[in-house]
Amino acid sequence: MSALFSLRGYLMAILPLVAMATFIALLTLWDPARRALERVIGRYGDWARRTVAQLHLTLSAGELALRHVALVVAGGFVGGRLAGASGVVSGLFVGAIAPWLWAARAIRQRRKQLEAQLDGALQTLANSLLATQNLVESFAALSRHLPPPMSQEAELIVK
Repeated sequence: MSALFSLRGYLMAILPLVAMATFIALLTLWDPARRALERVIGRYGDWARRTVAQLHLTLSAGELALRHVALVVAGGFVGGRLAGASGVVSGLFVGAIAPWLWAARAIRQRRKQLEAQLDGALQTLANSLLATQNLVESFAALSRHLPPPMSQEAELIVK
């Protein structure tokens, strides 16, 4: 019993020291951690805005971020239901990287579609320039007569 009381005594003496050290560490590291988190959030926001713009999505960058968070939570839940604790980690990871993989694939597909439409778009633009002698009207004709994604890109120039 005396060994138990002495162990409890040591723990009671060490606990306030650990609490004070933790408090001091939090005070010291709070600003750098906050700045690092703001940088990460800023980079994510830049990625989300760029992705929404490149893919001409109808949702905003905030809505994309909200769906990303929902996907992470759903991945963790499904992973946990299927495989326990290790499944939670795997599901969170898959939910976190899936939007980046999807966006990269969608951007590659869009570029391929643009390359496939480029010859016809240049011919249409040249003919339209010969007829109208106006560059803005020629791009407006491209946006009206060609299918997406070329028409979407032409609309950006007209606007």
